[in-house]
Amino acid sequence: MPLSPGIRPGDGPDGTPPAADYAAYPWPGPGDLLVVKADREADWCVKLHVLGPPATEPRFDVSVPEGWVLADVEITNRAADCDSPEAPRLGIRTRATGATGILWWSTDDSGLAACDVGVNVTITSFGEPATDDLRASGLHTSADCR
Repeated sequence: MPLSPGIRPGDGPDGTPPAADYAAYPWPGPGDLLVVKADREADWCVKLHVLGPPATEPRFDVSVPEGWVLADVEITNRAADCDSPEAPRLGIRTRATGATGILWWSTDDSGLAACDVGVNVTITSFGEPATDDLRASGLHTSADCR
């Protein structure tokens, strides 16, 4: 599966295989971050777009490191839309209406590039999924992290 470099399994209860694959990428510009969850079983993709400093006002109730903001949550009905940050979106896109939780990470020496990302976020939307939990940690980005 092409979800490298940050792919880590998540949300598999009690040692069962995870229902989803996670990855984190520096995206699209300096200091920005993309966290994705590909749910192969349900066949949907969730993308969290995080903007680095200087960030805008938050749209969602998600705690992030100071100066950053969760700017957008995109959901598509095609898990393969999460296969890489450059993957063309072929599924039908919807936007989350709400999100709560926390995103955390270490940064590189400049303080701008996110490294080793963790996510504990619940999203809500009008479509499918109506709610979805994103739970993963240790998602290593391809940024120059030590």
